[in-house]
Amino acid sequence: MDKDNSENVVKQRDRWDYIEILGRPIAAFLTALSIAGIGYFGQLAMANKQKEETKRAALEQDYRLYTELMSRREMAESGLRKDMFTAILKDFFKKEDTLEKDLSGRLLKLEILALNFGEALSLSPLFLQMDRDIEKMLQEKNQEITEKEITAYRKRLHGLAKRVSGWQLAALSSGGIIFEFEFPLEKAMETSAYTWPNDHVEAEFEGEQNEPSPEDFFARISSYSNQELDTITRSYTVIFSKADQQRKTVKVELEIQEIGGKTNGVTEIGFSLNYFNFPMVDNTRLSDNQRFALVIEDFNEETIKVAGICFRGLHASQRDKPFLDEVIDQLKRNAESQPAPLPIKP
Repeated sequence: MDKDNSENVVKQRDRWDYIEILGRPIAAFLTALSIAGIGYFGQLAMANKQKEETKRAALEQDYRLYTELMSRREMAESGLRKDMFTAILKDFFKKEDTLEKDLSGRLLKLEILALNFGEALSLSPLFLQMDRDIEKMLQEKNQEITEKEITAYRKRLHGLAKRVSGWQLAALSSGGIIFEFEFPLEKAMETSAYTWPNDHVEAEFEGEQNEPSPEDFFARISSYSNQELDTITRSYTVIFSKADQQRKTVKVELEIQEIGGKTNGVTEIGFSLNYFNFPMVDNTRLSDNQRFALVIEDFNEETIKVAGICFRGLHASQRDKPFLDEVIDQLKRNAESQPAPLPIKP
């Protein structure tokens, strides 16, 4: 019995010895394979990381180079515009030549100023002074220049003003609301006044057979006068009077009322409207950092065509900065519109 047991123990030991002998190289091979795999994937990860860092560094260098180039470009452009503005403006007020000889050159300089600095400067005084000088020449009837030439100068001046205001109006229309209307010149002469949109709606109902009800009349007025921008609705009423066909000017009384807002405030202002009112600079400040401007698009012998535009203050002239309380209110609205942060679980 003892002999048989010892033989079984020897046989079992031999089996485990064989397993141990065979398992050692397999374990060594797997260990080596694991180490090699870890080393390979580690090097691959390090290579990818290094590649990403190199790519990120190259992008940062490109961004830095692009920013530096843009800064230098802006500085060069600003310097050029500054030198050009100084030279033109200084030369604009020279009195060396007579008015007749200098008028064409002054118009050219005013054109350069308007096309390059019209969005940043209030050039209306220069346009008005030029218009007064042309009017003075027309009244004096100097023999050196004909009335036809003087009329051509005024037409050129008005054409430049319409070009600048039209460009600004097109630029502002992408971020605002614009409405246009036309009314007879005779309705806004010295002895009469034209109220928009009331008189405009009355003229529309004159062609209809049935007399409109008060509800229909006021509904039609509201459809024209009520304009909405950024969820803020305002009602616009404009009164035109004392139109001057020769000078292309008309007196304006403007009333703007906020509807359904926080304040429901009313803005009232009166001014003289002509071709030299440029919307980016010559505008009325409203609540919530918004602006409103009127522009004469055409002034002929029979009608006056006007465009009104309400736009955001950020599109206004560079010199027209928002008030501090407007900035604070905007920051509060932005903070309130942000979603509340999720609670942190313990």
